[in-house]
Amino acid sequence: MQVVDVYYRDGNKLSENWVLIDLPYWLKQQGLDVFERTQKIMNPAL
Repeated sequence: MQVVDVYYRDGNKLSENWVLIDLPYWLKQQGLDVFERTQKIMNPAL
């Protein structure tokens, strides 16, 4: 799984931690391509 940790430092202390998770990538690894599914919903003729 692809993740990114972003920390916010206030002086010498860490005050925030943001974790960004690449959910579309993880879902594709599980066998669900959300971009392909969205395209089929938006353009059913394709």
